[in-house]
Order: sequence, then C-alpha cells, then structure tokens
Amino acid sequence: MADYAAQRETMVASQLRPNRVTSPDVLRVFSKTPREAYLPSPLKSLAYMDDHLALSPGFPDAPGRYCLSPMTQAWLLQAARVSKADAALDVGAGAGCSAALLAGLAGRVDALEESDSLAKFAEDALAAESISNVAIRRGPLTGADLAGGPYDVIIVNGAVPRPPESLLALLALNGRLACILAKPDENRVMVFEKVKTGVRQSVIWDASAPPLKAFSEKIGFIF
Repeated sequence: MADYAAQRETMVASQLRPNRVTSPDVLRVFSKTPREAYLPSPLKSLAYMDDHLALSPGFPDAPGRYCLSPMTQAWLLQAARVSKADAALDVGAGAGCSAALLAGLAGRVDALEESDSLAKFAEDALAAESISNVAIRRGPLTGADLAGGPYDVIIVNGAVPRPPESLLALLALNGRLACILAKPDENRVMVFEKVKTGVRQSVIWDASAPPLKAFSEKIGFIF
C-alpha cells in the first residue's frame, strides 16, 4: 500500500520549499491535504508528482482538464495572500484538490466547475474529507450568472491568454485574482488586485499550466 503521508512530506520538502514557497500557511495546508483523495483511482499513485495530471480520461465531459502540479498550485495560493477573513472563488475546481487547499486558508470557498462529473466527484471527495466551508457551484468558468460574490480571492486553475474581465468584475475592493497568464512569448504567475483607481497587476515569476478552454475559446487569437 502506498504511503501517501510520506509522499506528501517529501513533496513539501523537495518540491515546495526549494522552489520559493515560503508562506507558512501554504506549506501547512499542503502538509495536511491528502491530494490522493481528490483524484480518481488510476491517478492516486501520481498524486505527489511534480506534474500536471490529466483528468480528461476519467471524466469524458471535461476534455483538456488537469489537476495542476503541487508547485503551481502553491505559487498561486501564495501569490493571492489568502487569509481566514477571505471569501474565495476557486475557478476550474476540477476534482476538488485546489478547493480543499484553499479551504484551509480562506474563511469560505465557492468552487466553480462546469463539468457535471468533476463537480460531483469534487463534492463527494470534499464531503468524505469533512470539509464544510466549500460550496460547489456548477456553471461556466467565466463566472456568468454566478451568485456569491464579491470575492476577496479568486484562483484560476489553468492558463488564460489575458486577464479574465468577467472574473475581475467579481472581485471585492482590495480583492486579488491569481492566475497564470500565457502569451506567445511568456508564461507567468500574475496577481490582479482591485483598488479604488482600477486594477493593479503584479508579475510574480515564470510558470506554465495547461490552458482553460473556457477562456481561450471565447476570446480568440492574440496577436
């Protein structure tokens, strides 16, 4: 039987700590969250790999969807500066791992998922782990018609080609949206913060992730 606790400890020590993950709170939730609980059986043995895991084979209505690598998830959470006072939105919640991590940092979490099968899997997995401060929201990842905001934190689980305006509109004043911005010549973790004068952006560092088609299909090509 796989020793997932030992694998989790190794992941934190060898993947996160040496790669600029310094937030004690982020390291804490990664140390305690069983990633394998939020993956279908064929992927459980890969839960602590430093790689994005394709969810599509087990969820036919979710083509091109992934569970992001631990390091990428950690960078997004750290960049968003999540606190227990925050209401958070997890966009592209997938099988629930990102929502579970966010639940350990924020006061409450809405986990937005457009795939019915992924949403059901995530809902069951979160319930099995007795996580009570996450609500699964079914609907377009763009946030169209989403009730529950405004949000202090929004995490986007995948790469987008430009700042998602529909999600920025859901931010509270001083709220932060963390995503991976993917352009032809650069891929970076970015934070967009809503301030009184507009939206302030910060570049964190280079990173890559699979694209979220919900955004790329709607906005077309970037020149």
